[in-house]
Amino acid sequence: MNNLTKKMISVLVIIVVLLIGIGMISSLINERMYLKSSVEEDIAKSSVRSQTLAGPIITVPYSVTTYDSDRKVYVRSDEALYFFPDQLNIAGDLTTEERYRGIYKANLYTFKGQLTGQFTLPKNLGLKDSTNNYELGEPYIAMRVSDIRGIGNTTEMKLNGSKMTLSPLSARGYLSEGVKSSLTNVDLQNGGVIKFDINLELMGTSRLNFLSAGKETTVKLNGIWPHPSFIGNALPKERTVGDQSFQATWEVNQFSNITPAALMSCWQTSESYCETNNITNFGVDLVDPVDHYRKSDRAVKYAILFIGLTFAGFFVFEVMRGMNIHAMQYALVGFALVLFFLLLISLSEHIGFLLAYWVASLSCIGLITYYMHSVLKDKKISLSFAGLLALLYITLYILLNGEEYSLLLGSIFLFLAISATMILTRNVDWYALSQTSSVIKRRKVEENDHEN
Repeated sequence: MNNLTKKMISVLVIIVVLLIGIGMISSLINERMYLKSSVEEDIAKSSVRSQTLAGPIITVPYSVTTYDSDRKVYVRSDEALYFFPDQLNIAGDLTTEERYRGIYKANLYTFKGQLTGQFTLPKNLGLKDSTNNYELGEPYIAMRVSDIRGIGNTTEMKLNGSKMTLSPLSARGYLSEGVKSSLTNVDLQNGGVIKFDINLELMGTSRLNFLSAGKETTVKLNGIWPHPSFIGNALPKERTVGDQSFQATWEVNQFSNITPAALMSCWQTSESYCETNNITNFGVDLVDPVDHYRKSDRAVKYAILFIGLTFAGFFVFEVMRGMNIHAMQYALVGFALVLFFLLLISLSEHIGFLLAYWVASLSCIGLITYYMHSVLKDKKISLSFAGLLALLYITLYILLNGEEYSLLLGSIFLFLAISATMILTRNVDWYALSQTSSVIKRRKVEENDHEN
């Protein structure tokens, strides 16, 4: 086995060892991401979770008794009637704050808005059978939320201009928390129009979601956050995203809105039905502008490209300049490349991804350049190699920030790198190079034997 083959095998073994280190760093990133999510969830548990808002909705509990021909009790069941707004208009402002715990944070918000609209109730609540068989419970109007701790003290409700007294809602099924107001003093059986006006203060973490509880629903939201992500199965009809704020308007009409019927079914069955049913929902997620863990994780995926191209550059310099770089020197440079990713994730937790990237890359480029100058004893070659390393780091940064075009850019860059290697080594006689290595080794052995 000639020296060239041994060198290639040694380099491949070194690459495998380095990839084990890269795998450990990737596991570390996943661990830190999980820890970050756990801290965010812990902050939400101790303050307020993400919020989902539905309502207002009028609920009329009742019991119905069915008799047989002998007037004996046949069946008695407890059910409820639900009435949803004909028109639901929501308009409000969203302000945000960051809540820290150690180096991690969660994005908290306060929504202050107004809910207006009206109900149209049928006569006798739409009960067609004899009302003698029905025993009506205490009717109430409720706003349902996913975490009642977020409802602020300034929340108030008016029906037909009269202020209502609010109390906590305790119900069964989906969105069982919220606030309610008794309707015992409101004439519901004669039917008619009931107008509502609600001033709502609602706090939450990271995400605010609306259910389209009205037959027709309109939501206008103004928020202070530079990077909103619009979520749900109904995108905004209009939206404007500025440097520090956003505006969004959603409109859901009665022809596309299945939420009232779906909510009625899930409250009458179970919560799991709501989770699997296609309820019309929409809202905003306060996405972090820079998630350094995700970018670091993406950077690690390019590690094999980093190491492979760097070692390929070494190999080309060896062949073109007739140098002999030891496998241990390959290994040390490879460890420096792996150290870049560890520096990146650790620094980005404290100084942000952009600054961490350039500090880590310049540190590694400087270290490798200094080391290669000591090995090669050629300033020109060392600076050329430093330039190639800098180009490699710049290319990686472009790939990380151009997510939509990262595959295209990466493919082009890899093609150019392979093309440059093939062009530079196009005149190399690999057989002669292998034989020359063997001859040199044999001559050295003969010289040692002659001296002895």
